[in-house]
Amino acid sequence: EEETRKGEDIEALHDMRVATRRMRASFEVFGDAFERRALKSHLAGLRQTGRLLGAVRDLDVFMEKAQTYLDTLPPERRNDLEILLHAWHEQRESAREKMLAYLISPEYHTFKREFNIFIHTPGAGRRSLPKDHPAPDLVCEVAPMMIYTRLAAVRAYGSWLENAPIERLHALRIEFKKLRYTVEYFREVLGPQAGEVIEELKTIQDHLGDMTDAQVAAEIVEKFIA
Repeated sequence: EEETRKGEDIEALHDMRVATRRMRASFEVFGDAFERRALKSHLAGLRQTGRLLGAVRDLDVFMEKAQTYLDTLPPERRNDLEILLHAWHEQRESAREKMLAYLISPEYHTFKREFNIFIHTPGAGRRSLPKDHPAPDLVCEVAPMMIYTRLAAVRAYGSWLENAPIERLHALRIEFKKLRYTVEYFREVLGPQAGEVIEELKTIQDHLGDMTDAQVAAEIVEKFIA
């Protein structure tokens, strides 16, 4: 957070955004272990933080990839996107101002304080187990079910991929991300092969992400031209 405020290293902002996403994903994976009302305000705080970080990060990515493209051009054409990059830079500065205003706001400080208390309080928000019959509660009982449920959600896209629109591929990427995070959370009990699976899932997720980023950038450029 401190480095994100300074703005000297764009990777700090990226890491902070990823952290908010991972925390949201953890609540999605383990949400059934909590009372929903106990998570509501914490999830809202994470969403708001992630949204404002994302508005800045997305423009960082677009400008970085545009510059990578420009570097492949002959020297006389490397200023071809100057007008677009200038507009993106102004948008980024505006998004960064909103982000910084939020990070010093009472709303954000309240969220951090309450969230900190929640995660350091054993049993906070915990859903009670039924007392009249057995229910799966141990890692060895729930992990296989949770992982295979996520895998099933990914495999369901198999017959829908031919000529799939970008929106469907984006939805598939989200399912891959959910599967990857679920495997990561149980990595310690899954053995060394889990690492190979995680790397494979990350490769697919990144590839789908590049496709989505390209589509979003194309749409932004088209609106800018119009």
